[in-house]
Amino acid sequence: MTDSGAERRHWFGSWGASSQPIAPGFVDPPSLEEQTVRQVVRISLGGSQLRLKLSNAHSSAPLIIGAARIALARPDGAIQPDSDRPVYFSEANSVTLRQSESMVSDPIDLKVPDRARLAISLFLPGKPSFGAWHATGLQTAYLSGPGDHTGDETFEVAGTFQQRLLISGIEVASEAAKGTIVCFGDSVTDGSASTPDTDRRWPDQLAERLAERDGKLAYGVVNAGIAGNRLLRDVIGTRGLKRFERDVLSVPGAKYLTLLHGNNDLGFPYMPDDSPLAESADRSPVKAADIIAGQQSIVAMAREKGLKVVGATLPPFIGAPFFDAAKADGERLKTNEWIRHGGAFDAVIDFDAALRDPANPSALLPAYDSGDHLHPSDAGYRKMAETVDLALFP
Repeated sequence: MTDSGAERRHWFGSWGASSQPIAPGFVDPPSLEEQTVRQVVRISLGGSQLRLKLSNAHSSAPLIIGAARIALARPDGAIQPDSDRPVYFSEANSVTLRQSESMVSDPIDLKVPDRARLAISLFLPGKPSFGAWHATGLQTAYLSGPGDHTGDETFEVAGTFQQRLLISGIEVASEAAKGTIVCFGDSVTDGSASTPDTDRRWPDQLAERLAERDGKLAYGVVNAGIAGNRLLRDVIGTRGLKRFERDVLSVPGAKYLTLLHGNNDLGFPYMPDDSPLAESADRSPVKAADIIAGQQSIVAMAREKGLKVVGATLPPFIGAPFFDAAKADGERLKTNEWIRHGGAFDAVIDFDAALRDPANPSALLPAYDSGDHLHPSDAGYRKMAETVDLALFP
């Protein structure tokens, strides 16, 4: 039977988690042997079909997926049985991801609403070794006992973790959607210090606002932030300039880019000597001119692919324990002046003005501070989402 809507249907990014190398000395990946991993994600845009993207990026060895399934999620790692679907890759349910390979599944016939919670279950035979994940998952994932439990409605939980393992994107097919907004940046986009299992990152809350405005989402929202990432230099995850094509330009239906990137470049040169990153990070000073040049390169790459680019000012960070922020703050202020007035962007979101303390403009307002003076609280992330002019996405 011919699908009469197939020609009108297009694919759009609906969720993402950018892959990054596992950094020794931080959080270690779970140790697995013949187990099933079930991970829960909340997509943005719904659709009539799905595709799942898996990534074995940064790895030194192939990795076998013994079985993969996707379903609507219920609480505590359970699934809605009537929604359970196998996931195929070139018509095979078992697949080997080669070293540093990413793979997109065949279309999955599962109609899902906007902001649906999905459970992705992967059976990993043997003793898999992981080279990468997404470290700031902020969502409980579940490990089974031995065996393939991908199709089980529930299973006895042998362990949990809060990172994203192997899953890096979900795409949806839609006839009515207008495009995808890709939010590119570091920990403030990634949602660091927000409450786990609550989807309080500012891109998640932007999707909520768009849904409230339109009744039904017209745009996907994909989070391409990596906590600790730098725009210009590798340290935690590949530098933004290098990963931009993989994490932004490869997103199907990408129409808008929000760019919030540069604070780690400015601050990391002044990290304490006893920091876990002190030996591996390039600690030579970075100036506003360097960040500006890097952002200009991002804008040029995005425009070449037809994306509209929305710049975002860098939020304040005085008092953060991760680095001597006072030494970097002047360059942050110079960068923000260029973002506001340099004319490089189609529009600007002033996160700096929204989050700063009027009595101390180089610091976060206490009500928006998670407590580490760098990352917003849940209320701060909500303020960021509220600062976005929804008219930017008509």
